[in-house]
Amino acid sequence: MLLSSLSIFSAPGRDSKGAHILSYAYHPDISINGDSGFTNASGVVWGSGTSSDPYIIEGWDISVFQIYGIIVTGTTAYFTIRDCYIHHGGSHHYGIYLNGVSNATINNNTCLGYYAGIFLGSSNNNTLINNNCPDNSEGICIAYSSGNTLSDNNCSDNGVDGIYLYESNNSVVSGNDCSHNGRGGIYFESSSNCSLSGNQMRNNSAYGLWIQSGSGITIWNNTFIGNNGANETFYASHIQAFDGGTNNFWNSSGTPHGYGNRWNDWTSPDADKDGIVDKPYTIWGSAGTKDYYPQIIPPIAASSDLVFPILLTAMTVIASVIIVTFIFLRKRKGEKVEHPLLIDESNNIKGINNQNRIPSKGFHMEDERRIGLIPRVIVQGMMGPKEYGILVTNKRSILVLETSSGTTIGAVLGGAVGAAIAGALSEKKETDYMNSLPSELAHVKGNLVIRHANISKMELKKGLSGFKLRFEVTKDGDTAKVEALLSLPGELAKQKKAEGMKTKEAMSEYAEKIRRIYEQALSPEILQRVEWKW
Repeated sequence: MLLSSLSIFSAPGRDSKGAHILSYAYHPDISINGDSGFTNASGVVWGSGTSSDPYIIEGWDISVFQIYGIIVTGTTAYFTIRDCYIHHGGSHHYGIYLNGVSNATINNNTCLGYYAGIFLGSSNNNTLINNNCPDNSEGICIAYSSGNTLSDNNCSDNGVDGIYLYESNNSVVSGNDCSHNGRGGIYFESSSNCSLSGNQMRNNSAYGLWIQSGSGITIWNNTFIGNNGANETFYASHIQAFDGGTNNFWNSSGTPHGYGNRWNDWTSPDADKDGIVDKPYTIWGSAGTKDYYPQIIPPIAASSDLVFPILLTAMTVIASVIIVTFIFLRKRKGEKVEHPLLIDESNNIKGINNQNRIPSKGFHMEDERRIGLIPRVIVQGMMGPKEYGILVTNKRSILVLETSSGTTIGAVLGGAVGAAIAGALSEKKETDYMNSLPSELAHVKGNLVIRHANISKMELKKGLSGFKLRFEVTKDGDTAKVEALLSLPGELAKQKKAEGMKTKEAMSEYAEKIRRIYEQALSPEILQRVEWKW
């Protein structure tokens, strides 16, 4: 067994207890040929190569102008490559390259600046999960392979395709974000018997999903927005998907009907209000296929739809509930004052009647990027609950006011019950998160802003009452504490129950998605102030 304590190595990543360490150590390119190649010298930090104790390669910063950042060939041992930053190796090269490999898990790596961020060739039964592969020609490329799973990866902003499969059968492609690519979101060629569900394909230059050839592919519960020049009005010249294969299915089966996909240019009519557009969506291509059950927003719940790695339009949001209590602590002359907190668009911390105003300085938003959306929170104030959506960017968390309760019943009852009743009695507005700039939302009256640079402490913790998300924000001696209790959304709870998953396990999975959003949104310095406890 290889060494199991990172205290012996220079590589960060996780400590001996498995705690997440968000920093990297430099390492030259890694080459492993055969199971005997898994050694400490080749970047392995621990493990014995079994399913219960896989070899671990993690925590490395690899940036060398070589053909491969990491190459593994001819192995059957179990191994994991995780938490690595592999970047800028050359436009004709590969970030992670596996050939003739099985039993690999590629998890939570960033691979950018290559021909392919991650490449699998002649490799079967591997898992690629939660990787970030932008700014390549191909985000993830799979060829001559079978039985691989690609889940919850970000494959956006690539020169050609987000995900490309060539002669690769029996693949599962789920929960990935493949948007803003130079050709297609997901491209299939000569690949069959695959499953695609819960993927987001937005604003790709050509088709969101392009099946050049292949058969027996099932495509359902995916979201297509703005691909091939499409907008909210359907035009036959801007159909968002192409099928040149045979016997592919663009919806699931079921009673009384199956479920198809969501198309932003095909949302009506729905005369019987069953959530399915009454007319099928035509798919371009020689197959002559159709999505016979295109879904109306909101979608049926899937785990990958719940908290988006990258922002989707608010129309595709699935409601989640977070009960939030704000406590303001003024640390001045030993005084402790508690009252509702407001944080304005300049991140001024204010009390009631605009007291204790703290001006913001040097806050520039030119490089602000959307990271994710937590679709619904309930802020419990003295005058009753208000509903917000939280737009998370790389600079701040913007609480966008969606409803303001016209009743004080929620305040009287308190807790989740009061929030739910007040929500039912409130008039909801819809925010176009897709087309609204963060700077615009931050300046809307009633919206609140938490500037990430001012976070002094943050934790997502499992307690006796459930998962709690806590922020501590400090500015010039004043401190604000924000506490949020997470509640598993009803539709997701039903789905997980049907799958046989216990509520505690489903909550842990949900909290993990929120963790991933903030790991992308917060800087390494701020992340050192964050604790994930469950």
